[in-house]
Amino acid sequence: MDSGRRLAWRRIWLLASLAALVAVGCSRTQTGDEAVDAALKAQGLSKETVYPLAGNVTVDGQAPKSEPKGNPMVIVLNDMSKPDVPPRERRRVVVNAQGEFAFTTYKEGDGVPAGKYVVTFAQFEYNKKKGLVGPDQLKNLYNDPDKNAQKTEFVIDHQSGKSDCVFKLEVQGKEAETPGPHSLTEVLSK
Repeated sequence: MDSGRRLAWRRIWLLASLAALVAVGCSRTQTGDEAVDAALKAQGLSKETVYPLAGNVTVDGQAPKSEPKGNPMVIVLNDMSKPDVPPRERRRVVVNAQGEFAFTTYKEGDGVPAGKYVVTFAQFEYNKKKGLVGPDQLKNLYNDPDKNAQKTEFVIDHQSGKSDCVFKLEVQGKEAETPGPHSLTEVLSK
């Protein structure tokens, strides 16, 4: 997603929020979906069809020690036809403390558009001013889409809903790797 489209989405969410607030004051309440549709239409965009994409991830057989405001584990979907999209513009989700995740596009857990994605994983420190910063606590073993594209368990041809994805990451006893040119090494706020 390019920065112009990212800005358009931010405007859409702002417009949807304003539309929802206006709807509260009217006699007929506008649903969240109606507010999103109206905001998209105002931007000259239409709603893409999305399919659920959710599941669980473990690190060395256990749920990751992932805290949203501490050391969150991030799962990122990489569209290999667009390898130079900045990390902050790639579809991503933060894993909860139980290792569960569900991607969101319009409303919580609704999923992502159909497509072929390479899944990458990284666990960073949360910095209030900068965003998510390295080093990757998973030793750069799973944050490179070029390397993960060679492993079938990390390639998803997402054409319909899937809510039982399981990713078993092994880190213990492995040497840290050097991140490649497309690796997820940070997710900056701006």
